[in-house]
Amino acid sequence: MSTTQESVDPRHRARRFKALLSLIIAGVFVFAAVQPVSAAEPQPVQAQSIATQVTVDRAASGLASLVRNPDLDAVAAAWAAQMATAGVMSHNPSLAAQMPGAWLSAGENVAYGQTDGTLMEAAWMASPGHRANILGDFTDIGIAFVTADGTTWGVQVFAKY
Repeated sequence: MSTTQESVDPRHRARRFKALLSLIIAGVFVFAAVQPVSAAEPQPVQAQSIATQVTVDRAASGLASLVRNPDLDAVAAAWAAQMATAGVMSHNPSLAAQMPGAWLSAGENVAYGQTDGTLMEAAWMASPGHRANILGDFTDIGIAFVTADGTTWGVQVFAKY
């Protein structure tokens, strides 16, 4: 095994020291700027508000109510908490694998920022794609509405069994 020692002139060493010091200072500022997200707090009253409004919306279109499925609620709650923790709204890429039972079709609506469940449901109904899920050919629904750091996050999971 051989080793080498490089000869470094003092000016180069000073530049390296300044660069290292800058990186350390930048790292401290980045570390200080990263704020941990508080845990997502479930808001069952708001989730029930969404469920009630879904029933109203479906009835207005001559459709049957959906069964509130606690297993789908759990899927929705886990994804709402994940979005809240990440601070990013997105669809659940593992939804199909997480769906309980022998489902025939599934759908998902996600949202954030509405102050309550009624406003969240209204926002979904105002969007053609989300509205299609709410009024779709499904039998069951799971719902979650959570808050984290003052931001609300919501998920509807639909299934046909």
